[in-house]
Order: sequence, then structure tokens, then C-alpha cells
Amino acid sequence: MPDNTFTSPALRAAPLLLFTAIMLRALTFTELMETFIEDMRSSRRFSLHGVEAPLLASFYRLPALDYLLSYTTAAFAQLQLYPADPGSYWQSLVFLTEYAGVYAVLLLESCRALNRGTFFQFAFSTILLFLPGQFIPIGILGPIYFFSYYYYCSLSPPRKLTCPEATAISPIHAAAVLPAVALGYYLPHFPGYFHDDYVSRHWWNWIWQLYPIWGSIVFFVSTKVLVAVVAESGIRQASPSTGTNSITKATLGVVALVNTATFWYTMRNAEVPVVELFIPAYFASPPAEPHVVMRTIIQYDYLCSFGATMLWLCLSIRDLKAAGSVRVPWVVILGVTVVVCGVCGLGTAILLLWAWREDVLAREVDGSQKDG
Repeated sequence: MPDNTFTSPALRAAPLLLFTAIMLRALTFTELMETFIEDMRSSRRFSLHGVEAPLLASFYRLPALDYLLSYTTAAFAQLQLYPADPGSYWQSLVFLTEYAGVYAVLLLESCRALNRGTFFQFAFSTILLFLPGQFIPIGILGPIYFFSYYYYCSLSPPRKLTCPEATAISPIHAAAVLPAVALGYYLPHFPGYFHDDYVSRHWWNWIWQLYPIWGSIVFFVSTKVLVAVVAESGIRQASPSTGTNSITKATLGVVALVNTATFWYTMRNAEVPVVELFIPAYFASPPAEPHVVMRTIIQYDYLCSFGATMLWLCLSIRDLKAAGSVRVPWVVILGVTVVVCGVCGLGTAILLLWAWREDVLAREVDGSQKDG
């Protein structure tokens, strides 16, 4: 828990909860959509704008889990079975591809020494965030998570900034993140959007829905393998500030390339204007058609979840500025962020901002160790 009083960090982080409030408002639109999804689920058939495909009623042979996922995957059929709803397809492709970057960042954060012995430690915390996020919009849960994380595990007071025991991420844990994202998230995600067969896309979506579990399994197996390889080979591990920084840059570089390629591919091929693709047109009153309700909720989910992630990063950078570790003016930070958003997508901007913050932390730690 931070050394300062509850009031100050809580007040700083309070705007994060506005995103949850906005998302809750968007969910009041769902009544019409629920009937639409229930009809598809009960008939086991998706049908919209001339696109038809059978839907699975079960997959994992676990009745409670299959029951919940049958609703979720029926809703995702609208997003993935192009061209049933082109707007939903292209927007969700960008959203869910870029969200792999947020998943990678939170996996890395969960490995930080500061979080040991807390709710936010290792992949356990990401399961508790991302798995419920498959049934409850991440635009609701994400801001609450970031609010709690900023309060309980922020890098203030300033002494934590130069304390390796607080900021360190083990190089082995950092190296396990990319396999977790690649095998647990990307592997089922992209076939769900690009497979030639609609049935196969639906099948892959059932697998992707449990990516927090698959990713955590890959993460833990990868760490065990890496520990064994390092021990057997006698390789001397680099210091956390040096080795981890290189590994995280490589990991986030790969994810940023995937994000940017997907963003550019979407901008080139989407037959929907950019503003209409990402900005919801409804707030005061709901849409009249169920498929537009679904598209609108996904748009709000994207903006609220990524908005909360960006605000959390800005709060973290604010702490660094307060400690004198960052002297770059806010106008420059925000200006560069806006440019990267426009050129490479919001998800890539988040990755670059987090990577820059890690560079600052590494310099602070290295400087304190040299002074010591």
C-alpha cells in the first residue's frame, strides 16, 4: 500500500472510474441485442445480411462453461463472419488484435517485484481480469483494475523509483511473455477472423475465449523451461534493468508490428469511414437494430478499455515527473502519442508509452546503483 494517504492517490485515479460509468451506460442498450443473440443460440444458426453459418452449442463438455460461452461466441459471430456487418468486423479486428498488447503489458507488470504477495502477482491476476472480461465487458472491469492497481501498486513514493527490488522484472519472466501472447492469444485469434470457412472461424473463437488460461499455462511452462535451460547451460543472467529492458523491447516490438500491420490493413480495406468505425454514434438513446447495438457496445468497450489503459500510463508518468525523473513537457508526450495513434493505432501508442516509461525506470535504477 502506498505510504501517502488514501485520499491523494485515489483522487488522482478516480477519473479511471468514469470509463466504467460510460460503459455501464452503453450496456443499457443491450435488451434488443439479448433477444437477437438468444434466437441465434437457441436455433444454433447465425443469420445476418445474407451471411449464414451453424453455431456450436457446446465445445468443452463442461455444461456451465459451454452455456456461458454459447452466448459469447454467438455474439462474436457478428464480429467475425464478414461481411455480415463490415463495421463490426473491422473495428473488432483492430480492437482485439491491439488488446494483445495490453495483455502483454499487464503480464509484464504482474511480474514486477513490487507486486509479489499481492493480488496483482504474475499471470494469476491477468486470469482474474481477462477471463471475466470475456463475459463482462473489459470496458467495465479494466478501469476498476487499473484504479486498484494504481492505488495499491503505484511507483510512488519516489524512493520506489530507484529501488531495484520494487521495479525489477526478472529477465526469465519477461522472456516468457511473448510465447504466452503468441500461443495463447494470437494463435486462436487470427484464424477466427481470416479462416476461409465460417464454421472454422466460430470453432477458433471458442478456443480464443479462454486465452487467459492458455496464455497463463504457456507463461508458466515457458518460465520453467527457461529456468532449466539457464541452469543447465550455466548462462549468467543479465541484471534485471539491462536484460529485462532488452527483452521487453523485443517483445513489445513484435506486438507493435502486429498491431501496426493490422491497423494499416484495416485502414486500407475497410469500407467504413474511420470515424464511423471507432466512434459510437449513440449515447442518449439506443440504436433501433440489434446488430447496431452490438457494434456500438464493442466501440464503447474499445474506447473505455484503451482509454483507461492510457490514463493509467499517464498517471504513472505523472509520478515520474513529480519525482523529477521525467522533464519532457506534457504537450510533447501527448503530441507524440496522438501522432502515433493516427499512424499506427491506439494499441501501438500504448506500447510505446509503456516502453518509454520502462526506459526511464531503468535509467533511474542504474543511476542509483552507480551512485551507491
